[in-house]
Amino acid sequence: MNLDPNTDPFLTIEEAADWIQVSTKTIRRWIEDGRILAHQLAPGTIRVKASTIENLARQTSTTNHNNA
Repeated sequence: MNLDPNTDPFLTIEEAADWIQVSTKTIRRWIEDGRILAHQLAPGTIRVKASTIENLARQTSTTNHNNA
């Protein structure tokens, strides 16, 4: 997913997990660990910036490629 540099949409935890093909539990764990910055919009409503997930996907891809 290439993002428009003028916008940075919020994603649900489910959308973020689907995008980078991990479980929602992994996304929640990464939020707890501080690896992903999350925004609580209301009780029980957590969102992450799409750019954060895109950067994480790039880092993961680069790491996996270098370890292959």
